[in-house]
Amino acid sequence: MVEQIPFRDLIVQQYLLKIISAPFDRFFEAESIGFRRGVSRQRSIEIIQAAIAEGYQYVIESDIEDFFPSVDLNILAHLLDSYIPQNDSCLKKILLKFIKNGYILNGVYHERVKGLAQGSPLSPILANLYLDSFDEQIKQWGLLSPDEHGETASDSKDTPSRAAPAHTPRGVKLVRYADDFIILTKTKKDAEDVLSETEAYLSKLGLKIKKEKTAIRSMKDGFQFLGIRFERSAVVVEGEEDTKLLKKPLYIVESYLFLSLNGDAIDICKNRKIVETIPLRRISEIMVMEKTVLSTALLRKCTEGNIPLTIALGTGYYITTVKPDSKKIL
Repeated sequence: MVEQIPFRDLIVQQYLLKIISAPFDRFFEAESIGFRRGVSRQRSIEIIQAAIAEGYQYVIESDIEDFFPSVDLNILAHLLDSYIPQNDSCLKKILLKFIKNGYILNGVYHERVKGLAQGSPLSPILANLYLDSFDEQIKQWGLLSPDEHGETASDSKDTPSRAAPAHTPRGVKLVRYADDFIILTKTKKDAEDVLSETEAYLSKLGLKIKKEKTAIRSMKDGFQFLGIRFERSAVVVEGEEDTKLLKKPLYIVESYLFLSLNGDAIDICKNRKIVETIPLRRISEIMVMEKTVLSTALLRKCTEGNIPLTIALGTGYYITTVKPDSKKIL
């Protein structure tokens, strides 16, 4: 369920996101490639190709079942204690307030006792925060020999990292985009062991893998991840239909910008200089929250491409939403 966040809350959350993005991002592992500025699918290609060159022969494909609704808010609050300095207690209180905000369903208000709001600008970075210990655990398994690996399976997630052993490391590599991930191993036995340990570790976070989307495959047979098909040394990027899940909202929270169309992309300009160009295929919707000028060509392209465009004042006052053409035959 994607929740509709009040515009006033959206604005505050977007500014909170700007405050915490850079500090939090420094804690995240390189193998976490989702919802991070400057990180694209290209990084996953580089990691996977390097692993194949190093002799990794098997891949575990999986994702987490109902991830956002399953997040344990008590665990998340504990993580915020660890990541945010004590002097920033005010920031932590505000974040927790938005995290625990209730929601209205069918006209009835519900207290939030679990899960992250899908539709909140804060939820993607909080998802990465929640799964950061998982990323670190997978990385740690890659440093252990087969004999040591089983021993760590029962360790708590707070166990300090061990020094690299003298024996040959098992070899485990992770690539994760939000709740969708793959784990690369050198043998099928390693893959089977790691999959079992992955289920056990995720259960400590109140999560479980989606069985019907979980499989162990040989690199020889190829596999697909994030709309990219890997076939031994070949890399095939799939079409637009396979990348719909990678789309994200574009929030405009800075005043006096000019948004214009540049082919199949949006140019964001300030003082007559392009500050960013974003492909339209990566945008699910546009939410303008400050004084902004938009070209008519961009508006037309958004309606043709089924990209809603919402305009609101900085105070959170809603003005209008330009919706795609409802008469268009899908």
